[in-house]
Amino acid sequence: MFSGTSSSAPFVSGISGLLKSANPFLNNEQIVEIINESVDVLPSLNGLIKTSGRVNARKALEIAVAVSDGFSLFELDKKEAMDGEEIAFSINLRDRYNNKLIKEKGLTI
Repeated sequence: MFSGTSSSAPFVSGISGLLKSANPFLNNEQIVEIINESVDVLPSLNGLIKTSGRVNARKALEIAVAVSDGFSLFELDKKEAMDGEEIAFSINLRDRYNNKLIKEKGLTI
């Protein structure tokens, strides 16, 4: 049987590589944050796993390419959506050297 961390590890590591190739300036902590914050939240997973959701490579990739060199992603305002619904969230871009807010961008996926 292919379940639990045995089934999730290949997906998460593949998405991590995809994000790093799309934006080589992301650090490990940012990649983890993007993956955790871009999941599709599912009520059936509530309380079973940390994020209560399944990974969404498309959402994660869209966030990764929105963050460019010289900026760091520190905050995501995550909103829950039902399966198939659009999800709206904001990304705060901060200067990686002094943590100054550069731009806040609202997105709908």
